[in-house]
Amino acid sequence: MTEVSLQIAQRLTPGTDSICARLCLLCLLWLVLFHSGAAAQALENYLGKNIAEVKINYEGVVVNVGTDDLRGLLRVREGNQYSATDVRRSLLALFDSGRVANARAEAQLNNSGAVVLTFMVTPQLHIGEVAFTGLVPEITEEELRAKLSELDRGLKFTEVNLNRGGDLIAETLRERGYYQAGVEPKIAKDATGTVVNINYNLTPGVPAKISALNITGKSMLPENAVRLAYKSKVGATFVRSTLNADIQQTLRMHLDKNYFAAQI
Repeated sequence: MTEVSLQIAQRLTPGTDSICARLCLLCLLWLVLFHSGAAAQALENYLGKNIAEVKINYEGVVVNVGTDDLRGLLRVREGNQYSATDVRRSLLALFDSGRVANARAEAQLNNSGAVVLTFMVTPQLHIGEVAFTGLVPEITEEELRAKLSELDRGLKFTEVNLNRGGDLIAETLRERGYYQAGVEPKIAKDATGTVVNINYNLTPGVPAKISALNITGKSMLPENAVRLAYKSKVGATFVRSTLNADIQQTLRMHLDKNYFAAQI
């Protein structure tokens, strides 16, 4: 039997404009259909022939969900004549649904000379639960979740966002003095194979401590008064936000005394 394959791969991040994506898909489809001599010649074997069967198969992953919802998106129907335009529109509809990451269409002639059309799809993974292990007392789950807005439940899962989330968690740990922290993301799919649950395993290490607090330069204020105003203390865990607050406090103390040109 003769076979022709049309393939499109879509790589989008959340918020990417769908119009640009559709234009890219259209261009790629027309290139595959009409600018490949072999494909164009093969298409002539199918154009105008009746479609005997339309199938949707999952590819590359084990998925425990049906295909009825996806079938309702297709523009091709059994009994209709084969149309490259309808195939293209069907692929676009699959991508636009947000439930498909990759898709391709294969056409074959059966023994009766009718077309058997198969859509091979890779489902789009979505985010489920996001959990954390190894948290330190200074950092709460709520604080971390607020930083991981790209990993909210129901959004599209991407490796890029998964790794970016790990970087944001590591940065938060460093801000609290955990400079040797490690963050390891682990993922597990649910029973359907389409939802990804994420767990970030934190290894904080030993936090950095303030060994000395030195004030240098020419200050117009008593050093003892400045030190008393600081929240950073010798022996305490270094926290960058606390240091920044101490710097701002020192500037305010100078401004209160009309030292407007003070620099720290």
